Amino acid sequence: MNPSSSANDVPLGRRLLRLALAVSIVLLFVFVFAPFVIRHFPPMREFAQAVKEKDQNPGALYYTDVPDSTAAELHTRSTVRFFGNKNASR
Repeated sequence: MNPSSSANDVPLGRRLLRLALAVSIVLLFVFVFAPFVIRHFPPMREFAQAVKEKDQNPGALYYTDVPDSTAAELHTRSTVRFFGNKNASR
C-alpha cells in the first residue's frame, strides 16, 4: 500500500475481515490466553486470589481512593526516599 492511498482504496470485505481478525485476537487473549496464564503462573494466580479475597477492582488500584493503593504509594515513596540517598553516593 503506498502512502498516498486511503482506507477507502481497500475493499470493504478486506476491511471487515481485518476488523473481525482484530476482534478475534482480542477475545482470544481475554478469554483463553489470560486465564491460561493465571492458572499456570503462580504469581499471577496469587494476585488473582488476593483480588478476589479483598473484593477489589484491579483497575481501581491506580486511584488513591482505594486504601491499599494509598498505603502502597506511601511505602514506595518512603522506600525510594530512604534508599535513594544511599544509592546516589555510589
